[in-house]
Amino acid sequence: MRIEKKLSEVLSEAFTNAMENKHQFFTPEHILLSILNSEKGKEIIENCGVKVDPIIENLKNFIKDFEISKMPPVETVAVQKINEKALNHAINASKTIMTLSDFLVAIFDLKDSHASYFLKKEGIERIDLLNIVSRKDNDEDDSINDMAGYTTSFIIGGINSNANIDSLGPEIKLYMNDSNFRSEVGRIGITDANPQLLVKLFDSSGINITGIGIGHDLMAIIDNDFSHLVSLNEFYQYEINDYTRGSALYPLYNLEPGEHLIKVVAWDVYNNSSDKEIAFNVIEGNNMVLNNVSNYPNPFANYTNFVFEHNWSGETMDIEVSIFSLSGQIVNILKTRDISSGYRTAPVQWNGTDSKGNRVGSGIYLYKVQASTKSGRHAEGHGKLVIVRSK
Repeated sequence: MRIEKKLSEVLSEAFTNAMENKHQFFTPEHILLSILNSEKGKEIIENCGVKVDPIIENLKNFIKDFEISKMPPVETVAVQKINEKALNHAINASKTIMTLSDFLVAIFDLKDSHASYFLKKEGIERIDLLNIVSRKDNDEDDSINDMAGYTTSFIIGGINSNANIDSLGPEIKLYMNDSNFRSEVGRIGITDANPQLLVKLFDSSGINITGIGIGHDLMAIIDNDFSHLVSLNEFYQYEINDYTRGSALYPLYNLEPGEHLIKVVAWDVYNNSSDKEIAFNVIEGNNMVLNNVSNYPNPFANYTNFVFEHNWSGETMDIEVSIFSLSGQIVNILKTRDISSGYRTAPVQWNGTDSKGNRVGSGIYLYKVQASTKSGRHAEGHGKLVIVRSK
């Protein structure tokens, strides 16, 4: 059964409203409010001889007292019942497309629901609603006939006694460009203005990217802009022969300089959700910048690794690490070439020897990291390391 575009838009708007208001649950009231704010929904109700404004006002007053949560809204059992009722209504009408009208009738028929109560409170009768939606759907698509019928090819509800018990959402790992990227509290990674969001997921039950289920897309929220949710479904790829894990690479363009935040929400096939955030800092201008220049382990006895972050991905980079004594004497110079597509270089390892291969003694040393590209960009950073040798 396909879903009409208008219904899909209304459901997406309803779920977005629940997310923007940080509501703990996603309810029939969210859906009805979104329906009544649409031109088609408003027209159906007004054709029943009722004004939509009092219903909208009642819904808003009811919704504003919903509980708040930091997690994505959870779909209530009532919303699941609406899905089932709407599907049944469409099937019984011999329709091939589920419409907004089907959802409106399903909400009206829902028992013990404020959404249904607010419709009936204004005097709407079920027979009038059915007649209006029947004419409305027929006007929009002549291929839809208002006739009765049934099918046994759909199974709605029920329990699979052999199903695994799963109450945990997917594991989410977020990076920019590649998995070398690091960003944490007090140490935010840097990028250019056109990075790519890399999402890696794992769930033993499988990841839900079907788009079936209200608000259950794999999606990203950029800088808390809930009015422009980004669906990552089409960008997600499973690993070969493994339905439990996969990744999505989503390109971003022309980001403003400064700090940005992306939240990703993922669902498994049992409708358990998880979310995770990643922060990064877009560097302004065309100059290459090095950030978080460091070495690990530090202190060390036998070897250490030099790493740094930069804002110039996608171009081969020549790297030179110069190690000095505290008096300024050159101890060793390490040279390598990095061809990573990300914003963090591969480690440059040093075994604690001088240019002749002799082990240097314990103490404090200084180092300078220089990076340059064929296009003429150049940047450098500095640090301090400690060698501790056992006697």
